Order: sequence, then C-alpha cells, then structure tokens
Amino acid sequence: MTARDIGHCLPAGTLVAAAGREVAALGAVVEMVHGLVTRHAAADPHAMEEAQSLDYLLQHLCAIGDLLQQLGEHPTLDGLVATEPLRAGTPLADLAARLFDGADAKPFARPTAGEVELF
Repeated sequence: MTARDIGHCLPAGTLVAAAGREVAALGAVVEMVHGLVTRHAAADPHAMEEAQSLDYLLQHLCAIGDLLQQLGEHPTLDGLVATEPLRAGTPLADLAARLFDGADAKPFARPTAGEVELF
C-alpha cells in the first residue's frame, strides 16, 4: 500500500477510544429504551423476562465501551490507521465524523421524538 492509498491516518488508540465512546453512548440509549419497555411491560410477566435482555445488552455495551476506551489509552497502541477505507465503509455520516474527525465532529446526541421514519 502506498502513501497515496493510505490518505489520512489516525493513531490507532485515538480511533479505538472513539469507538469506545460510541459504544458507551449507545449504552445510554439502551438504558433509556430499557426504562420505556419496563414501564410498559410491567403487567406481563413474560414481557418483563424478555425486557431483561435489554439489561444484558446494556451491561455488555458498557463493558465493551470501557474496554475499548482503556485499550485506546494503552501506550503500545501507537500505530497509524488509514481512515479513508474505514470512513467509506461507515454508513452513518455523523458516526464517521465522530470516529475519524475527533474534536471537530458533532457530539453524540440521544434520539429525540420527531417524525416517524419507517425503513
């Protein structure tokens, strides 16, 4: 791979830590959804059991997010990562900006109520 193929590079630790912050932010969204589901499933014992899977997901997202952030700060993770191929494979523009542009990117925002979009 030539320097021209690589393009813009980031320290690997910076990218890993950014991914950890994204995972932690998603954990906060899951926590919000967990509260919603719990309130609405309280009358159905089967639904409450199924809602516990959100707690499982939240715990794992938080643990993975913490691990990635710690790994990103590890002194041996000092290589460079070519960002253009990764950016091209990231389908969400705001996520790509947070991962690859750092401080210049729009911060993670929890979803807010608005118009319904069906995919």
